Formats: sequence, structure tokens, C-alpha cells
Amino acid sequence: MSQNGARDRTVAASAPVRPHLRAARAVGRWQVRSPADLPLLRRAVLAAELRTGAGAREASLDHSRLALVATELATNALKYASGPCVAGISRAAGGWLLEVIDSSPESPPVRCPPEPGRPGGNGLLIIEQLSSRWGWYRATDGVHKHVWAELAD
Repeated sequence: MSQNGARDRTVAASAPVRPHLRAARAVGRWQVRSPADLPLLRRAVLAAELRTGAGAREASLDHSRLALVATELATNALKYASGPCVAGISRAAGGWLLEVIDSSPESPPVRCPPEPGRPGGNGLLIIEQLSSRWGWYRATDGVHKHVWAELAD
């Protein structure tokens, strides 16, 4: 409930959970300091996918999906966590693991319900729709949070 007694219109992410694709091979890792870095992240994710040999078609839907989920994860970290974040991409048999590490371990991701005509606020909904699984967990250092998404090939 909000302060004025109205029912909150947000959905908290599930309890902390780690990704299944733990044995994934790291392909790239980038510091994202501001929204100005997001186009660079998108290009880096696309280039990393091509380097693995998994991205045979430059304009494939999968390229767009992988880059979109990576930039949505990073955008949320920049918007809701304090300071810069680190974005990483890993390759595993049958899929990809995208992960963003931020410095707000006590703030789990919160998805707003869809609202037609509302600008923004749909990042986690997009991630949910485009990924096989997504979630978050607190790092053992107590200082960072990992928000991740798994995408099947």
C-alpha cells in the first residue's frame, strides 16, 4: 500500500534466484556509466555475438533481442541504482546469459504493470517477454546486486 492508502500498481520481482546458465563462457563485460554509454553497449553486445560465431546473420531478430535485453537491463540499473553498472554477456550451450551488476543490493527490480500510453516503465516487461528466464540476486559482498536474463537460441 502506498502512503495515501491506494493499492500500489507495481509488481515486485520474485525472490532472489540465480540463473541456470551458470557454466556459461564469458564473452564480454563493459562498464556503463551513463545513458550515453547505452548505444556503445548495444554495439558491443552485437559484436560479441558475432565473434562467438553464433550470429551468422547481421540483421537477425536474435541480434535485436539480445541487444535490446542488454540495454534494458543496463537502463534500469542506471535509472534505479546509485552509480554506474557493469554489463556482461556469456555464452552457454543453447543460449545466452546477460547480467548487469549495480550497487543497490537492497533494491530488488520492480516491474510496473503495463499501462497503454505511458512513456517508459516497460523495461522489465520487455525483458520478461524476450527472455527464457530472468531474475536477480544479491552478491555475497553485500554491496552489489545482479540482475540477469537468460535467452535461448
